[in-house]
Amino acid sequence: MAAFARQEATAVRTDLRGTRPGLEELRAGRTELGLCFFPPGERPPSGFISYVIGYHAVAVVVPTELPLSRITLDQLHAIFAADGAAVRWEDIGVTGQNAARLIAPMALTPRAGLALPLFQRLVLHDAALKASVEHCASPEQLLARLRATGNSIGLAPALPAAAMPGLRILPVAESPQDAAHAPTAEALHGGRYSLRLPLLAVFRRADAARLLPLLKFLLGAEGVTALGRAGVVPLSEAERNRLGLLLEEHQ
Repeated sequence: MAAFARQEATAVRTDLRGTRPGLEELRAGRTELGLCFFPPGERPPSGFISYVIGYHAVAVVVPTELPLSRITLDQLHAIFAADGAAVRWEDIGVTGQNAARLIAPMALTPRAGLALPLFQRLVLHDAALKASVEHCASPEQLLARLRATGNSIGLAPALPAAAMPGLRILPVAESPQDAAHAPTAEALHGGRYSLRLPLLAVFRRADAARLLPLLKFLLGAEGVTALGRAGVVPLSEAERNRLGLLLEEHQ
């Protein structure tokens, strides 16, 4: 937002208290644009226009050398949920020297981001975590711990491969019969990767013309970079271009 303010020589006030306070500000007319995460099952308020501009995605991360090409939601539930027994790699199809080892689950603390709360809602259905889950205070700490152990699996924000040397993201399948998908922009927007939380731009139709430059900025290169730094996977270039055209129709 600071870059946009400098570029357009205009004042932009930001408020980072979260979605619910932001919606209250929108309803009261004290702000014009909200960038809001909506939990599963919740929708933007009526009377506003809203468009998805990116996704927070939970990535399932393992050491590169682990001989595993995919994982299912039920397998993730068994590994992380307190209501299941300890899981060995052989239980989810791994063969070789690591097969008999217990899987060591790891996750960020809730204070470190949305990955764990979202995973608990979508995969564990709000069930408790195993006591054996190791909690890390930052993505950097989590990735370092995953590299240091050969029998670990972690929950992290989706990051580019260049940011995770020695690690890789496992494609996730809804069931053993379904295709597995990585958290790419296309799979997230198409709903094929379900461990996601959409980020929506919410505004009044009457403010659309005034907000168009800011919305186009968010869909451009600088906006995409800013979203990535915030742990949000932006839309694909094709979807961003399509959305830009839709926004212009509100003029």
